[in-house]
Amino acid sequence: MEASKKKLDKKNRLEEAACKLFTEKGVSHTTVDEIARAADVAKGTFYLYFNDKKDLLSNIVIKRSITLLEQAIEAARIQNTDDFVDEIILITNYIITFFKQNKELLTLIEKNLSWSLIHQKINQEENGNFQILIDYWINHPYMSSYSMSRSYHIMFIIIELVGTICYTSIIENQPDTIDNLKQDLFFAIRQILRK
Repeated sequence: MEASKKKLDKKNRLEEAACKLFTEKGVSHTTVDEIARAADVAKGTFYLYFNDKKDLLSNIVIKRSITLLEQAIEAARIQNTDDFVDEIILITNYIITFFKQNKELLTLIEKNLSWSLIHQKINQEENGNFQILIDYWINHPYMSSYSMSRSYHIMFIIIELVGTICYTSIIENQPDTIDNLKQDLFFAIRQILRK
């Protein structure tokens, strides 16, 4: 295995170990020593890739969010709808289904994903896929009648809405289950995107 692959492997092992520990024990109850041990690397190796646990957590949250969005978009595209709003509903439904099956990851992402984190990470080369996802939204022909800033704001509102409703309904069952809220969430998204 060449050096760059070994480095990537170590970084990935650290992220996987941390994600597992963070979801099982919580971020504050997980130490760098435990992460390094679970990843089967020396503690010093941790600091070659990450400044601290917060930096590692940010990487995990962004990567998992990007992967989920990519999978959701791909699943929606397979449905072959020509309607952008329907595609957003399909993406949202995919995300809901995923989070119903991955409650621990929902808690980790929703509590730690912030717009400031996205802006901080977005220009890093390894997170270029997130910019591609944002461009997919902003540059979609359906959004062409909006200014770039308004399109971006609408995207932000929908992402926040979906994340918050998933968290409160799936984790806290408030004000109802996600299955009972889902159609109202879809209605709200359709209203936001209605021209």
